[in-house]
Amino acid sequence: MNINAFVDYGFPAGKDFCVKFLSSKEFSVDILRELISSGQRNLKKDDLALRVADALEKGTLTPDQVLLAYVKQSRTWLSIKTGLHLSNPTLNSPALLLREFGKEGWYGPIQDPNQEKTWYIKTYKITDRVLATDGDTSPIDSRNIRWSVIAEIGKNYVALSWNGFTFSPTTRESVDNAQFPFWNYIPAFFDQLANHCDGQWKHPNLQKLFCMI
Repeated sequence: MNINAFVDYGFPAGKDFCVKFLSSKEFSVDILRELISSGQRNLKKDDLALRVADALEKGTLTPDQVLLAYVKQSRTWLSIKTGLHLSNPTLNSPALLLREFGKEGWYGPIQDPNQEKTWYIKTYKITDRVLATDGDTSPIDSRNIRWSVIAEIGKNYVALSWNGFTFSPTTRESVDNAQFPFWNYIPAFFDQLANHCDGQWKHPNLQKLFCMI
């Protein structure tokens, strides 16, 4: 099953983890090419990921550059609230996410000096189960999915964006695929971020908004 999220199979922390994260569904090929200014259009994604990881190790590319490109990518789902906030606090270091799975929580801020916006990353650990194919039996193996929700905070709004995916939450001999119920988590993520940033955000009146367009 090709999951539209980062799946960790127990990768060792450091460069190995970084390469696997960069080559996952979390990064597009175009973003990786832009990060290393590669004119070689025939390079495969794994090769591009390795070059980005090498550039990070050598210091010719900074974690901030990679993370800014990461949070700016378009995603499938979006939810917006409008209002004001009073602070952009320093939470967990987002650079850690490039080198290890990390703990669940909020990471950031990530900032672009050319824009009046701030980004945070919310990570959530999900256990996914698959049937092993070795031998005559089919034991169940587990792996971890790191679901990331991106928060973009502007002067008078906050937007959460994320990708949906299918996973296998069961522990029975018959593993069933299911859509991850992200809709159960997004409201709490908004509340958590509002507490961190002292935000006074509310869902906009979409009917009124559409009438103004």
